[in-house]
Amino acid sequence: MSSTVDKVRAYVTKRMKEELPLDLCFHDWDHTSVVVDACHRIATTSQISEQDYEILMIAAWFHDLGFIHQYQGHEKESQKMAESFLRSIHFDDKRLPEVISCIEATRMPQSPKTFLERILCDADMAHLDSPDYLNRLALLRKEWLIKLGKAFTDRDWYTESLNFLEQHRYFTLAAEGLYHDGKIKNINKLKKLISKGNWKPL
Repeated sequence: MSSTVDKVRAYVTKRMKEELPLDLCFHDWDHTSVVVDACHRIATTSQISEQDYEILMIAAWFHDLGFIHQYQGHEKESQKMAESFLRSIHFDDKRLPEVISCIEATRMPQSPKTFLERILCDADMAHLDSPDYLNRLALLRKEWLIKLGKAFTDRDWYTESLNFLEQHRYFTLAAEGLYHDGKIKNINKLKKLISKGNWKPL
């Protein structure tokens, strides 16, 4: 790992652990660390260059830091914070736009254009294959209620989540290979929950 990525990791970790709102229960430091790990897995499988790997990892660490300041539109805040910090450590100005565009691509609905953007977007959705997916889903539901005032019945929540998983497609072959099977298992879990009306996580 490059010294720049080490500096970014330390900076983002400190700020997230000290400044993220306590009611941010899904988009927390744990989520960011999962995204970073997923970027590493996808990038390793894809065999990207060291320079591209550095850009990707910087963007992965910064992509949700803007939640410190605001919930909706946090991507713009993340971009500002990334630019400010990277300039402070004299990061190459010519490569800075790549970091910014990667962060922007994670805005929902995702709209990646470059290969690095596609990797980061896929890493941001790596949790869709997690064995702990239903518990993570419960945390997202709680976060949306607190931050957006969105309330769902159990059936509506699981139905919407199922629709999202069924329509979702990974942008890279590497992510499809790594996460597709787990995502299918979670689709089947949601279908079972909906059909049985059993709202306890399986």
